[in-house]
Amino acid sequence: MKKVFGFQILWVLVLGLPLSLWAHPGAHHDIERVSRLIEAEPERAELWIERAHHRRLAGEYDAALEDLNQAERLAPGNWDVSAHRGLTLARMGKGQEAEIELTRFLEHTSGTAAAFVERARIRHASGRVEAGISDLTASLELSRDIGVYLQRGAWQESLERWDDAANGYQEALEFFGSLGSLQRAQIRVELARGNRDKALSIVDSAIATARSKVPWLLQRAAVLDAMEKFDEARRERLAALDEINRILQKKITAIQLVLRAEVYIALNQAADARRDLELVLKNSPNYYPAQELLSKLDGQTH
Repeated sequence: MKKVFGFQILWVLVLGLPLSLWAHPGAHHDIERVSRLIEAEPERAELWIERAHHRRLAGEYDAALEDLNQAERLAPGNWDVSAHRGLTLARMGKGQEAEIELTRFLEHTSGTAAAFVERARIRHASGRVEAGISDLTASLELSRDIGVYLQRGAWQESLERWDDAANGYQEALEFFGSLGSLQRAQIRVELARGNRDKALSIVDSAIATARSKVPWLLQRAAVLDAMEKFDEARRERLAALDEINRILQKKITAIQLVLRAEVYIALNQAADARRDLELVLKNSPNYYPAQELLSKLDGQTH
């Protein structure tokens, strides 16, 4: 990273992290801590930037922008201010203004992964999918992130850029190892490309190492359906039912009951699926996976 007023450490802490890790429950505590430092050293621009960061996390967007304006007055031309201002404006839903600020930061520094990701989201939201993909690629060149790989792949799939998506998923698998989310994405792309045998081989590889084989048995059945091997597909679903029943004989949990409901749905046994889901919700009314699956089931049966 280019030296920008010596604030590299702050960017390692702030923009070097995946977006999912930005928010934390101690934002107000951090605001108070940095406020005390500002009282002692009000001329330090980096402190105003740091407090703006914590205020953004706390949802105090206007106050964050005020702090950034003060930082800019103290250190004109500080590109960190532009980045933080862009992130704050993005949270406020001001995408066009946010993009201007983020672009200013990215054009004058070597950038950060998070700044590229934020601009990618803004560009995608405005219909510039290719530009968004380019920004995600730039982000991955700075920092490997499983969520960014999956997001870029999904956008590439939306443009039917199957080869690019497949290459990206393969790159991620080589770096992160056999993660289910990546393998499922890879299977989806191979089916879209008509490579059904390859999709099946990916499923078989996942089954061989999976701790929970039930979801992969259902995935295998779906691939077999695509291959028009319907009898084999049904056998896989029945195998999945046997497996989940074996697990439930040892211990009954909400997670496993919802999984069995998914198997029942795949077998067109809606009444059995409903029974499991209603049992889960009787004991845990706010259990979202059960709520979501029951809602889908209701939509299919009405």
